[in-house]
Amino acid sequence: MNALSHLKSPFAPGDSVRPGLVLERRIAKGGMGEVFLAQDQTLNRRVAVKALYANDAPTDAARQLLLEARALAQVAHPNVVAIYAVGEAQGAVYLEMEYVEGRSLRDLIEQGPIAPHQIGAWIAQVAAALDAAHELGVLHCDVKPDNILLRQQTADGQMQATLVDFGLARSRADGTTGKPITHGTRAYLAPELALRAPSAKADIFALAAVAHEWMFGVPPERCSWIEPARIGTRDRPASGLPQAAVAALARALDADPEGRPDSAGDFADALLRGLGLGHLRDGKGGPDAETTAQLAIPLCTFAQTSQQLRELVTTILALLPGSYPAAMLLTLGCEVPADLVAQLRAEGMASGVDSDLCLRPEVDRQPLLNQLDKKTLRNVMGRTATAVELTGPRSEATRELATRLYMSARRTEDAARLAMQSALAVKDAGLRRHHIARAAALTATATNPRHWLEALLVLLQWDMTCGWVAAARQPLAEAQGLVADWPLASDDPLRLRLELGAVWVQLGLGQTATANAALQRLQARGGLPAEHSATAATLRMRVLLMQGELDSAARYARSQPPRPEGIAWSEFWSIAALLSEHRGDLVFADHALHVAQTAAMDARDDIGVGRATLAQAEVQYRRGQFDTALALAESAVDVLRPRGTMSLGGYTCALRGQIHAALGDAAQATLWLSRAETAFSALGLHAARGAALSSLAQVAERSNAAAAQASIRVELARLTQRSGRDLLPATALDRVVFAFFA
Repeated sequence: MNALSHLKSPFAPGDSVRPGLVLERRIAKGGMGEVFLAQDQTLNRRVAVKALYANDAPTDAARQLLLEARALAQVAHPNVVAIYAVGEAQGAVYLEMEYVEGRSLRDLIEQGPIAPHQIGAWIAQVAAALDAAHELGVLHCDVKPDNILLRQQTADGQMQATLVDFGLARSRADGTTGKPITHGTRAYLAPELALRAPSAKADIFALAAVAHEWMFGVPPERCSWIEPARIGTRDRPASGLPQAAVAALARALDADPEGRPDSAGDFADALLRGLGLGHLRDGKGGPDAETTAQLAIPLCTFAQTSQQLRELVTTILALLPGSYPAAMLLTLGCEVPADLVAQLRAEGMASGVDSDLCLRPEVDRQPLLNQLDKKTLRNVMGRTATAVELTGPRSEATRELATRLYMSARRTEDAARLAMQSALAVKDAGLRRHHIARAAALTATATNPRHWLEALLVLLQWDMTCGWVAAARQPLAEAQGLVADWPLASDDPLRLRLELGAVWVQLGLGQTATANAALQRLQARGGLPAEHSATAATLRMRVLLMQGELDSAARYARSQPPRPEGIAWSEFWSIAALLSEHRGDLVFADHALHVAQTAAMDARDDIGVGRATLAQAEVQYRRGQFDTALALAESAVDVLRPRGTMSLGGYTCALRGQIHAALGDAAQATLWLSRAETAFSALGLHAARGAALSSLAQVAERSNAAAAQASIRVELARLTQRSGRDLLPATALDRVVFAFFA
């Protein structure tokens, strides 16, 4: 007898749960309720209806179903089942969801082995779904083969994985992330769940357990719930897989959540690269298939004598700055023989035991790096770099070590890829620019100029985001020279990015007429992609402001869509807010501020959030709300300080100085305005520096500091003479245009 047979659903096939929604047949039955296939006659589509059992505790069960619906509603992703509505009929709550026509992964596993390339595709898809959920603060908490449905794709005949059943999900929005897991399928539950509430690392463990079951037929074995998982089975040992794949699985199944990858995508990258299927991740990081396939051939098999094996081991030790046992194992392709470990320890060359071996600090590494011929050494360097990347902690130190090894091995594409990963991982704006510039230099080749141009444009875009006009001239000139030798179509996305970057630099250099003409030519061609329309709109607004056409700028701001998303739109609406405040349109200023903040938060960009917060502070300052303005400015500093964006940091200092001056605190006003003047001087922003000096002179005058005032006036006159133009903005709006967005 079925254990669930005594539970009854309030619905039956043929029922109409709402007008136009008719249940056709029961397709699944679980612990909380049943799932029906239904026909939505109004929209002419098939949907799934999940309904609670009639004898469940109505309050708790209904609340849990509502939480599941909210969790699903937050995650809009092609590999997550969609939620359409929540309803109530016959006294029971139900969910109306997307109907996924296909079989569960459990059904396919029970039928026998699955092709590796298909496994890889599904891992990547489920990992992408989990990462999307985790970014929004949603934890699935029940990842298992039964909750992964595979829908048939008619276009190419392949099946796509869809993550379903968020019945145990935890959501930050609902405040349930601290709620512990009280039930679930033991084989897929992470060890730490016995002691604490779940985290994203628990979902990563569960996905790794599912991957283990795909490859070995069963989940990883554990003697008890809290003990580390074992990889492989007696009939299908782990030795049948490449070492890189085993290392990726072992890391994701680590009993300590801190030892697991930072994201499901990182796990998928490492596992697929280990299986030689890196191309299934569409180039999203990691060595390619050829690189990881190289690791499948043990390096130790090339050593014909014990001396040659010793040379390989000691060379790898010389390449690693410390103890990297997993990297040594992966590079060599086997454990270091115990007699060799004892020999190296007896000679005082190495410390550690077994595979946890590292070179002693006092040992000279250079002679060890000269043991092998250059070709073999480059091969060992490349393998070591890949092993470090796959097994080392996801940190800047790991990426830097792997990058240097890739460069030494003359694998510049891998080094450039890691440099770009480092750029995306760091917060400091200057350090990010360093990594992007390194990636651009490593891709500088005539054989593949497109990758080179893409890296240069990423560098130019970052300079635009940070407001670094002087620095941006170098990647702009290099990119323009590259395009001159390698023509691009007029509608090529790279050309559009380059032309927009050129307009931005021209504006920053004060070449308003030239920038305006170039922007008009670009917009006259029409058909700007959505990702470039925000940048073009922001540039148009800045042109109008710098030309003094405030009425046109205000009309242009009102003509734009009310709630676009992205960092460029955040800048646009920040400017629009300041313009509206300047013109006395307070209602539209408040609206623009809200949109700017929302767009920046949606883009998850600290610089955008900091810029929008500064715009709010400026508006409050102009309204005489000095205490609020000061609090907002300090909040912006907290956001921007880790980024190291000197232009926005300089503006923040200037604004804080103005606020303190308005509050009558001359000492603090002088301190912050002086910091702003120093920052603008270092960046070569002469107009902004002139505005800061002018404000300093006014503070000195009000404080009766005649000597200081005279000195500042002299420096301001020198600056004006050197730049050859008037540096004193006539209005507060001009100060914003020059200083805030220069």
